[in-house]
Amino acid sequence: MTPSNDQSTRPSYLSRFCSFAFLLILIALAIGTLATFFAKQHWIPELFCHLRIQLFVVLVFWFLIATFYDQRMRAITSFVFMVVNIVWIVPYFMPPSIEPTIDAGKPTVKIMSANVLTSNDQYASFVKTLRHHHPDIAIVIEVDEMWRQAIEEELLADYPHQYIVAKQHNFGIGIISKVPFSSIGQIVAPDTDLISLDARFQGPSGRPLRVIATHPFPPLSQSCFTTRSQQLIALAQQLDSRVDNVIVGDFNLTPWSPVFSEVLAAGDLKDSRVGFGVASTWYAFDNFLGSLQIDHLLTSQSLTTISHAVSDDYGSDHRAIIVEIQQLENKMTNRPTLSPTPAKISASKDSSSVSIVYTPEYLIDLGGMEKMHPFDIRKYEKIYNQLLEENLLNADDVLKPTELTVQDLGLVHTADYLNRLKQRANIAAYLEAEVLRLYPGSLDKAVLKPFRIASGGTLLAARQSLKTGIGVNIGGGYHHAKPDIGEGFCVYADVPIAIRRLQQEGLIKKALVIDVDVHQGNGTAECLADDDTTFTFSMHQGDIYPIPKSTSDRDVEMKSGDGDEQFHAVLDEHLDDIIQLADADICFIVGGCDPLEGDPLANLTMTEEGIAQRDWMIVDRCVKNGLPVVLTLSGGYSENAWHSQYLSIKRLIKSYGLKTQ
Repeated sequence: MTPSNDQSTRPSYLSRFCSFAFLLILIALAIGTLATFFAKQHWIPELFCHLRIQLFVVLVFWFLIATFYDQRMRAITSFVFMVVNIVWIVPYFMPPSIEPTIDAGKPTVKIMSANVLTSNDQYASFVKTLRHHHPDIAIVIEVDEMWRQAIEEELLADYPHQYIVAKQHNFGIGIISKVPFSSIGQIVAPDTDLISLDARFQGPSGRPLRVIATHPFPPLSQSCFTTRSQQLIALAQQLDSRVDNVIVGDFNLTPWSPVFSEVLAAGDLKDSRVGFGVASTWYAFDNFLGSLQIDHLLTSQSLTTISHAVSDDYGSDHRAIIVEIQQLENKMTNRPTLSPTPAKISASKDSSSVSIVYTPEYLIDLGGMEKMHPFDIRKYEKIYNQLLEENLLNADDVLKPTELTVQDLGLVHTADYLNRLKQRANIAAYLEAEVLRLYPGSLDKAVLKPFRIASGGTLLAARQSLKTGIGVNIGGGYHHAKPDIGEGFCVYADVPIAIRRLQQEGLIKKALVIDVDVHQGNGTAECLADDDTTFTFSMHQGDIYPIPKSTSDRDVEMKSGDGDEQFHAVLDEHLDDIIQLADADICFIVGGCDPLEGDPLANLTMTEEGIAQRDWMIVDRCVKNGLPVVLTLSGGYSENAWHSQYLSIKRLIKSYGLKTQ
């Protein structure tokens, strides 16, 4: 009788065990789904967000089992949590609520984003994949020096425009393009050394296209989770709604996280994958249950997605995404449509035309710390981009300078001073930015190198002026730097250095410096003091920094409250005289825009148009006297400072024509 009883109880034990195991798994699935509601606050709940597809599939299976065995409460529970997960996924299989108008005859832009994996050595496989999809622009992520060399060797002919920042860890990044860059720079994530690349192109519609490539930390701890989220949201927040924007890369984030939704909202962006289903990009399995969708391309509302594909395996743990986009008509606000090909402006005088010098490497990016300084370091970038948008120049027409060498710097600065620049505290003092003491990275690389490159821009603009008549450096004019010390936000005396270099090479004998920044050019005066080969003229407000003043060959002081009429009249009174006295071979203008009304560091009341007229007066007088002239931009601290200098350069281009390359 005992064996019979044992046999009769076995099915009951097995049934109870299965039922209990089923319940435990259902509870785990429910807890995992409920955890996603806290994903904005903590990295562990967010991990469950990334598994929404997997949670949904298992819940479907559990729902069917519960329904089959008539376990109503368990079936309802499974169904409820199925719905919670599926609402995030369904939109990716649905067409857009408003179907965009696609112009079949209009050109498109194809962008590829590929995490190549630093340890992956299948270079040929990646090259084959890229050529198969032939994108116009390709973002390459996790690029080390070996990958950089392989890309340059194999793809330079196909993609001649390359900007690659190789890193030995997994956060190197680059952009290679068939399309010329209008500009390209770096954005450093707050509190890290991670960089995103910020590239501008001329889109096929004639409108500017901005592409930001990024690769934040994976969220494997609370600090990495926070840093990643802040980095992506910050990138979206700083977008200009008047430009066609793209943010692309390995986000280490799936669309199922509420953080992803925050990124979209912060930049008024949309996910290019919507309407094309779910993409499996990591790990590189061709199976959505075994991989996640963490590589993305987000666009502004003014762009529409034509196609969205995922590549085959090329040896990485990721698969690349390939997205074809098109610029829509009449979707941008507050901006006229640009003509596809910028108009060329003919020179108004046979003898002179304007050469423009600039590079995004002028930008000092300290991960946001630079914003604590009164000088808008993005002034140069704003001017350059506005000139591009208004079709006043092409990126190919802009000359890119090289960094000044130690030998160049030594033509003016003492060896002791250059050695002192190796000390963090000295740099902070000379730039009047004590916050630099807290910067964790190299200040030589982050701060001094951009100054050396911009100073090289003044030298290049001077060389060009000897050929074309007029050279403009969209930067420079660091007129407070002295031979043995920096001050007033200036570390290198770019104008005196350019003069000494041109003299050394026998290209000029004598030089004139006309400084119309609101602050006296005390550094320039001391660098060129007691020198019969130079003549320094400074026209400035008398009762503000620097006090005491240095002695220029001629100093003219303006009074607080003086505006356009007074400034122009005084300038006109002196111009012919100083040009005659200097008897120079070249003239440098230190054209600060801080005489503008409202500048926080001065008290003159000039207008934007008045600043442009001031610069034109000097240039025109030089041209009429056959004197090559160089314009540098120097200071300016009001909100509209950049725009006044944009107007100045615009007027010069329209008056004398642009020297095209």
